[in-house]
Amino acid sequence: MPISMQYGASRSVQRPIYSPLWNNADPTAAFASQSVSVDLSGYKYFAVLFRFSTTGNYHLPLAIYTVDETSKVIFLNALGATTVGGRAFSYSIANKAITFQDGNYGNTTNNNYGIPVQIYGVS
Repeated sequence: MPISMQYGASRSVQRPIYSPLWNNADPTAAFASQSVSVDLSGYKYFAVLFRFSTTGNYHLPLAIYTVDETSKVIFLNALGATTVGGRAFSYSIANKAITFQDGNYGNTTNNNYGIPVQIYGVS
């Protein structure tokens, strides 16, 4: 069910609607390189909620991306107090997919960082 943000009956400002498109079945497990099937063609934006790591008990702020091209590569940089991890990902309108590359820790592949938890279409 889409999430609509309401700010009182007296306001007529339209707020974005977040429609869940995908949920990670186990965000506490390592997330290897893979494609996730999502259809972004009906949305102006999409949002990805990331978990910092498999062992960290917190999420990174919800990141919102513009669906303004047929494809794009994006890099998430996850910074902790003593750790730096990240993950590159790309989307393709034609292939109806978001492809997540392997995660990394420094210069080493480590799929315990930058775990995608949820993907939303935003209109």
